Order: sequence, then structure tokens, then C-alpha cells
Amino acid sequence: MQRDRPDGFEDFTELEMSWPTNTDSLVPPRGSQGLVAPIQTRFASEYARIEGFRAAAQILGEQLIKGGRPEERLLYPFASLWRHHLELQLKVLLPDLERLLGLPMSDTSEYDHSLTRLWNAVGPKLAQVFPEDDDVDRRNVGRVLSQLAGFDPDGQHFRYAVQRNGRQTLPNFRGIDAAAFHQALMNCSSFLDAALNGAGYMVAEFDPAPEA
Repeated sequence: MQRDRPDGFEDFTELEMSWPTNTDSLVPPRGSQGLVAPIQTRFASEYARIEGFRAAAQILGEQLIKGGRPEERLLYPFASLWRHHLELQLKVLLPDLERLLGLPMSDTSEYDHSLTRLWNAVGPKLAQVFPEDDDVDRRNVGRVLSQLAGFDPDGQHFRYAVQRNGRQTLPNFRGIDAAAFHQALMNCSSFLDAALNGAGYMVAEFDPAPEA
């Protein structure tokens, strides 16, 4: 079985291509010294995922910025990783802000994968919790997130070529300047990372863990 690939995609992977064998397994053998999952406490695993998706986006971004036709295929996972990273940041930040403001805690799953709805919930609360921060910074984050949501409103457009209704995905997407796209999302990530750290510190001060 073989499918012809478009020009520039001949070297689809550097991994050796072979068929599955009866020794292949995703479960590590007993005594394996390979990679293990990060600590699986709730908050450790949340932040490990946030950082992991960002690190992967950075690695792919470096390849995209180098340019070259074969690298264009990385655009979809690159943009999807960035989008999911930012979504996770917002979903972890929102409950902290609500706690600091004495508001009922949201079920972030109700926001699905909507960056627009998440930012509409997070942005105003950031202004209340951090009133000394510059409104321009928040507006810039909101503007870039709005652009990203315009390309991919539900987290599916960078992942799939066709929507469930049969329409092509990314109807408003005409391409990117890899370096500018990467830097803009890195800047948003840095802003939200600072907010996460600040809010997390304030929550810990507000409700410290009991002493052992």
C-alpha cells in the first residue's frame, strides 16, 4: 500500500518505515528506564501539559521559521499546539480568578474549546484582580486571541481538513508569517503565564495548604 504524496513531501519522516510487529507495544516493559509521565497530581499534571504543548509548539516553530517547502506541513500541528496551549492556560486561570473574586467556580468544560468565550470570561476578571496592570496589554492579548479564534473557532480547524458538515476547514485562513505568528502567540503565552503565577500565588496566600 502506498499513496502518492504532493511534491516536497517525499521525505515524510526520518523514522524507518516498517509494518507493525507482534512485539510492538505502547506499554513499557517491566524495568524500563524510558520516559515516564510527569507527576500526576492535579495541578502538576495541568501545568506539565501547559508547558509541554508550548515547548512542542516552540520546537515546530523553529523549523517553520527556517522555511522550505517540506516544512509547511508542520503548520497544522504547530498552530494546533499553540491554540491548545493557550486554551489550557485560560482554563486553569479562570477558576483561580473566580476564587479570588469570591465567585462561583466555573465548570470550564462548559466552554468547550472556545477561545472567545474563555477570554470573555477571563479578561474582565484579570482587570479586577490586577487593576494596576496596563489595559493595553490585556487588549492586545484579547485581539490576538480573537484572530486565532477567527481562524479556528472550535479547536478542530487546524486538526482536520473537513468539518462535520462537510465544509472545508480554515475558510478565513490564507497563510501566516511563521516568525510573526510564533512571536505573537509567545507574547500572549507570556502574559497569561505571568497572570497564572500571580493568581496562583494569591490563591495560596488566600487559602494556604494545611501544615503537615
